[in-house]
Amino acid sequence: MGKRRGDVRLVGTPDPVNPPPDIDTVIEVILSGGNVADVGKAFGAKGGYADRRGGAELLGAGKWAKPAAANDNTGRIIPSGATNSEAREAA
Repeated sequence: MGKRRGDVRLVGTPDPVNPPPDIDTVIEVILSGGNVADVGKAFGAKGGYADRRGGAELLGAGKWAKPAAANDNTGRIIPSGATNSEAREAA
């Protein structure tokens, strides 16, 4: 019979993983060049509390992203040293 290696079928059209609105806000602030305090300010924090709130939101975004990235079945492998144009070509 041979060795059983599990189910090797791939998903034909993977479901894109869309982040919740608060995670999307964190992503947009960071991609626009913001820092931890800017993330906190985006959520309405003021003063020294902005750093703490921003850190908490970044931690929450990381906790959401880790299993979301692990369950991504798109099959895209992008080399770590690839430039943006090379990454688009690989996708």
